[in-house]
Amino acid sequence: MQKRKRNRKFVVCIQCRKRRSKCDRGHPCSRCARLGTDCEYLEANKKPELTSIETHGVTAQNSLIAELQSQINLLKRQIAHPEVNVKREHKSTRPTNSLLDVKIPTLKKISLERGRSNSTFYGPASSLSTIFSEHILEQFSRWNIGLNKERETLISSNLTNETRLSIVNIGSNKDEILQKAEAAICSDYYAFKDCLEWFGTNLNELVFLDAIPTSKLKKAFSALLNPPSSNSSASFKYHTKEPYFFGSMAAIFSVVYLVTLFRRYSLAIEQPPIMTTSIKDLRQLSIQLLIASDLNKNRNIMSLLALIVIKSGLFEYDSIEHDNEWADSYPFFHILLNLCYQLGLHLESSAAIRIVPTDSANSDLFISINTTEKKHIWNLVLLQDAIYSLALGTPLSINSKFCALYQTTTDNTLERLLIRGFKLIRQTSLTVNSIEPISLNMVNTLISDIQELCHDLPCKIFTCEEGQVPDFNLSGLCILFKLKIFLLHVLESLYRMIIMGAAELQKSLTKNELKTEDSKILSKICETSFRQSTFLSAAVVWHIQNFFSGRTVFATSDPRYSLFLRRFCMASCNQSFTIWFTYLFGKMNKSAHIITDIDGDNPLNDYISSSDGSAFQGEVDLQILEDSLFYKYTNKSREFLDSLVCKLLSSSQLMSFSSLFYKNAEESQVMRESLDGMACLKFLLMWIYVIREIEARKATTPLKKIDKKEIILWAKQKVENEMISGVYNDGLIRNFEMHDLDDNILDSIITEDVWIDSLFKNDFAF
Repeated sequence: MQKRKRNRKFVVCIQCRKRRSKCDRGHPCSRCARLGTDCEYLEANKKPELTSIETHGVTAQNSLIAELQSQINLLKRQIAHPEVNVKREHKSTRPTNSLLDVKIPTLKKISLERGRSNSTFYGPASSLSTIFSEHILEQFSRWNIGLNKERETLISSNLTNETRLSIVNIGSNKDEILQKAEAAICSDYYAFKDCLEWFGTNLNELVFLDAIPTSKLKKAFSALLNPPSSNSSASFKYHTKEPYFFGSMAAIFSVVYLVTLFRRYSLAIEQPPIMTTSIKDLRQLSIQLLIASDLNKNRNIMSLLALIVIKSGLFEYDSIEHDNEWADSYPFFHILLNLCYQLGLHLESSAAIRIVPTDSANSDLFISINTTEKKHIWNLVLLQDAIYSLALGTPLSINSKFCALYQTTTDNTLERLLIRGFKLIRQTSLTVNSIEPISLNMVNTLISDIQELCHDLPCKIFTCEEGQVPDFNLSGLCILFKLKIFLLHVLESLYRMIIMGAAELQKSLTKNELKTEDSKILSKICETSFRQSTFLSAAVVWHIQNFFSGRTVFATSDPRYSLFLRRFCMASCNQSFTIWFTYLFGKMNKSAHIITDIDGDNPLNDYISSSDGSAFQGEVDLQILEDSLFYKYTNKSREFLDSLVCKLLSSSQLMSFSSLFYKNAEESQVMRESLDGMACLKFLLMWIYVIREIEARKATTPLKKIDKKEIILWAKQKVENEMISGVYNDGLIRNFEMHDLDDNILDSIITEDVWIDSLFKNDFAF
């Protein structure tokens, strides 16, 4: 039977076919366009392919002749048009074909917070990377000094040395620890049992992505204790000092400690069994039991679960000790990761593992986990590693060549979105935290991918009409809400890299090297990045404002979500409000210096110093911000985007929104008991007082004669006197020195005359 002949047609030109690139007549390849030549096709001269083996040499010879003829034709055109050669020779002196592909060594800005006793490293995508000006960074550093003193006072008065998680065994008295733990768990037997049930129903997915096998905790609880009866109270079944016994106890106590942290805000809506053991004792016993398990020498799954829960409770959700969550908990993450390695959790599920028993463990107390539970734990560790790397700028601790990456456990929307988010976070970390220089186009690629995921998480899925009850998993949705805010912050950092990179690139090139076309390209990408960054900062605080005001699907009556997002939301607001203030200063002063911290010519200067134009006349809301942020999907015009930027970068809009934001956040009990949350609100409130007081004095005193520094001192004192928050009140703002603040900044902010009317639309008293 004769073989079927294939009538294959070329769809690319000769040169593109050789380079295995795609092009067509309607869209010429970049090579042909650069040379000013037409793409050359061979379809007219193409003959059907010969399929016989004997004719293979003839086909190859014809192809070679055609390629040689193409090169001859190309040389003829180059000889006929020598100016094309000159242009091509000039471009070849650049390292790449495009200005945006030039590798910029200074594109990755690194920050090192250094003191006499401490030093903290922040990478290119960390929160400090979004603070452009060294002047503003210095002010925030002074503010942080006062805040750290307040934290030390609180920690020293509320925590003892034994409540600090130690990397090494501190030599605790195991008999004393066991006696205290037995007294606590036996007296509160039903309360402990109820906490384990509540954890599996309400917290495990929300906080740990179902990584904690609740069934194994219940099994360990039943194996350790005899339940109380009518004639006796609960008691231990075993009395041993073996490490696995302390590890199991630590896992149970840590879960009860975390549940008690969350449930203390929900006593009005539920009545759990009475817990006689205090939160402080639960925290202390959890850590002491974990240390007594000798987790450095004796590695078991229960000690790993205890470390995961304690790390989250101590550094994220406890209202006292979480002054620098990522940096402070980072060493304990590496202990956790080492435990995972020793337990084999980093391997693929298909890996052949030989179990070699080393002792005859009690069958009731020996806890093992199945393949699905291993995947859940390792997925959580992978996600934490990627977030640590991006938030701190540290190298990724998990090498994909030796460890399994994210493994699916269920086929649902939440997991698919989490996998996309994990891949984006990890890829962004590999790009921006590596020592290799990167180009603006590489950053733009990351921005496009992250924006696509954020666009797939629109604000409307987190909001609902008043009285509407959502019919989906709120815990999963809250995780996606947190993921979206985190990715929006990553976008803020990436756009900042674009702005700084374009400014550095223009500064490094001389006027002879920088062509008019290149200058326009740099100015355009700076303008776009400036607009997008403005929309991002506003969108982040609008998301959080909706959360505080109850305009999301997360019910304000359920404090789980408030406590889960508290630390994250306030850190997000600090970063986004800083960008908003910085851009407002730059826009009002008509100078990009405070934005880029670069003197002289700047590609952003023309846009910043241009006339304000007509501001957006409508009411700004989150939907409008997202439509503008994702303008590539919504096709918003350039005029609309510029008018919205003009609206946002006005003192009236910022002050009006800040006042409402403070009002809603201050009403949250969870927020009022957060040291960092109250510090953020005090800082915001102080600026509200400053600008309002200056506006009030403008009526009788010329603007240049107003003593701004005196007003700032007055505002700080007013905030300290009026805002009462127990032990958090004293000393939060007094250490924030403002004596170096440039008067011109305040002069420029208060030049508007209409903002005061907009501010007083919010009818509440300070």
